[in-house]
Amino acid sequence: MILTAMAEEVTNAGLGGASVSGVAARLGAPSGSIYHRFPTRQHLLGSLWVRTVRSFHDSIERTLDRPTDPDLAGRVVNSVFGWIEHDPVGAALLLRFRTEDLIDNDWPTEIRVDIATENQRLADMINHVAEVRRINPLDVVLALVDFPSAAARRAGVFDNDMVTEAIRHRTTTVLELLLASPPVGRSAHEERIVDLGS
Repeated sequence: MILTAMAEEVTNAGLGGASVSGVAARLGAPSGSIYHRFPTRQHLLGSLWVRTVRSFHDSIERTLDRPTDPDLAGRVVNSVFGWIEHDPVGAALLLRFRTEDLIDNDWPTEIRVDIATENQRLADMINHVAEVRRINPLDVVLALVDFPSAAARRAGVFDNDMVTEAIRHRTTTVLELLLASPPVGRSAHEERIVDLGS
């Protein structure tokens, strides 16, 4: 409840305006009870960011149980859009800010360790998919994170079911191209050279 209240604070007031007192007011609780669990504002904000990133990575990881699945693109799109629908406040936070906006070397050690762990976890997922599908890891990053997140953000601007469905369909088509393995006997690098030269 405390972390969710902090997420609402950041979403509404921005990073600079979000405060422990604001969280306390939202919960109808004394600030001291929050400081008892989170010693500083940095602990609170950092814990919120870790929770949000971890939840997003969980949603991606669940789609990768079959990384060679021909329908992986559609599963990724459904996962990202579904995660945003399930946690709109967390999604607003993740789509609006970067880790660098919140976390730096002055932050609590445990927060920086948790962020590094999540970054490595995502890197491992990306590298695994790239290896089994024999494609460039950059294509995997775009397919698993960047493109579906940007598409979901665009769908949120329209807030229209028909437009959202059209965006999901188009995003799936783009992701299918990014995740497509090269023909047998041709490396991913060779395939890209042929594509660029055609």
